[in-house]
Amino acid sequence: MKTLHSILLLVICSLQSFSQDFSDLRYYEAGNINLFYSHETEDNPLFLGVLTNDANRFYSKTLGEKELEVNLLVLNKDDWGIYTNKQLIYGMPHWRRTDNAIIVASDDNFFWAAHLPNPNALQSPDRELFQETYGIENGGMSARFFFDLGTIHELFHLWLFNGQRESQRIWLEEIFCNLAAFAYTQTERPEWVSGLKVLADYQVANDKAPHQYRSLETFEENRMKIVIEAPQNYGWYQFRFIQAASQLYDEAGVEVMKKLWDFLGEYQDKLSEDELKNKLASEVHPYFKVLMEEW
Repeated sequence: MKTLHSILLLVICSLQSFSQDFSDLRYYEAGNINLFYSHETEDNPLFLGVLTNDANRFYSKTLGEKELEVNLLVLNKDDWGIYTNKQLIYGMPHWRRTDNAIIVASDDNFFWAAHLPNPNALQSPDRELFQETYGIENGGMSARFFFDLGTIHELFHLWLFNGQRESQRIWLEEIFCNLAAFAYTQTERPEWVSGLKVLADYQVANDKAPHQYRSLETFEENRMKIVIEAPQNYGWYQFRFIQAASQLYDEAGVEVMKKLWDFLGEYQDKLSEDELKNKLASEVHPYFKVLMEEW
């Protein structure tokens, strides 16, 4: 498996407030990232600390803003219920505004595995592509590559919160976080882009699951309900947000990230659907009009 690991999906503000006392966890300082991690872990959490710090620097350089100081918690299953919201399934990356924290899983888990296709159902060339991207030493597959990259998606949620750029739509925020992750990987780590794209592209192309929630409006109204009660349906949305972000980056590069940052800074009052669609299309990128009309 590749030295890196992964992103989706997912981003949630915990519904309860937590103390910043992480004294029972191990600690490592990576620049402005305070890494706290469980004593018993399957993988090297220091990698995630370095990755998050590197992305934090990239976001700062790209947007011309000061780096954030972030608490990154890399937790095993036992510690998950202690340091984050017990309602969130183990393995779902998320963020928390109360203490500028990102929370991710340290160990492979059911949630990650549930988003991988059945290896026996994969046909060539998908079989070879998945094995190359997500293969592990025992000959199996793990979605760790995809979900570990989720830390830089969650990091950008903290950027949006601290930059007061959350005033429009939750779905737009999700696309923006994926766009930021693409901008970082394409610019700094192009060999890791496949970790984001392969799984998302496959899942969108092979959409057969009878998910209850599918529209942008439903996502906007029921985001936390979907996260807690239908986490795989949440993944369904995130795969499509990833594809949208990929298309935006492929067509406009890092400039579209800067334009969207400035756009959300300028329009602090919530716009109507038509206003948002037309202004995004004219001031950021025309693809937003297509996205909102054809989702």
